[in-house]
Amino acid sequence: MKWHRVLVAAGTALTLAATAHAVVTPVFFFKWGTAGAGPGEFSFPTGVAIAPSGDVYVVDQLNYRVQEFNPTGGFVNQFGGFGTGDGQFFNPTGLGIDPAGNVYVADTGNNRVQKFTPGGTFITKWGTTGMGNSQFRSPFDVAVAPSGDVYVTDGVNGRIQHFTNTGTYISQFGQADLINTPRGIAINSNGIYVADYGDDGIIVYDIPTETSFNFWGGNGTGNGRFQSPQGVNLDVLGNVYTAEVVNRRVQIFDADGNFLTKFGTSGSNDGQFNVLRDASPDNDTDPKVYCADSNNQRIQVFGDPVTPTGNVTWGRLKALYK
Repeated sequence: MKWHRVLVAAGTALTLAATAHAVVTPVFFFKWGTAGAGPGEFSFPTGVAIAPSGDVYVVDQLNYRVQEFNPTGGFVNQFGGFGTGDGQFFNPTGLGIDPAGNVYVADTGNNRVQKFTPGGTFITKWGTTGMGNSQFRSPFDVAVAPSGDVYVTDGVNGRIQHFTNTGTYISQFGQADLINTPRGIAINSNGIYVADYGDDGIIVYDIPTETSFNFWGGNGTGNGRFQSPQGVNLDVLGNVYTAEVVNRRVQIFDADGNFLTKFGTSGSNDGQFNVLRDASPDNDTDPKVYCADSNNQRIQVFGDPVTPTGNVTWGRLKALYK
């Protein structure tokens, strides 16, 4: 992969890398959720993943469940509950979805991964507490590769573990980079992208060799800097979306880590965040971005104000002239 590093003035969005795809700054579209335990209510939503169907799955951490919504926020289903049994959770955090729509949940407090059908029926689980192969100390997020293999960030153990889709251990990596509390993870043909929460950066690994070949970030508030990056996700064009807990914003980069744009500030109004935990684009080339606004107990959705053809939809028109 070719890397193209260009220094620009602060605040300038760049689209110069060979792998970059032009983006405009997403604007607020709509939101859903309030504090509570009922359908469509949340107690600290943490992880968001988009299914091949377009439905949106949200980890509702302190309600110990996963909720499923349609793309406009309509409630579809929920599964989980507090406990240690099959299909139960203790402080779940992140999740991944495979091409068949099966859902893999990082059951953080129980130090395991659980796999479910798209409708929430329990399939299997793996993991126990510890530092060995297939053991975890605070598994945080799950990503499913195009091959179907499953990658899990093992937070306190400072590594990523690689499994088959039935939980058979394959390998582990990350320790050689002294990765400091890996959290979010995403994967495509370009590589494995990991949010290095403790080192305020994004680290990228080659898929076949599982060795790192790129890192960007560093502590700060400027473009391309991070304060506690937690979520990392990819759109279908290969752009990288990061969610920051402290800076309370989403930054968008090309596949090589060149800054493209950002959105979000601190607060509780539309378009603002209070402890942003994840930001997941949908499967469109003109994606909507679903954001877990944890302390505001809601999901916020952002998107491009104008389509690439210049057509303005009603939702985008409202966003432009609200």
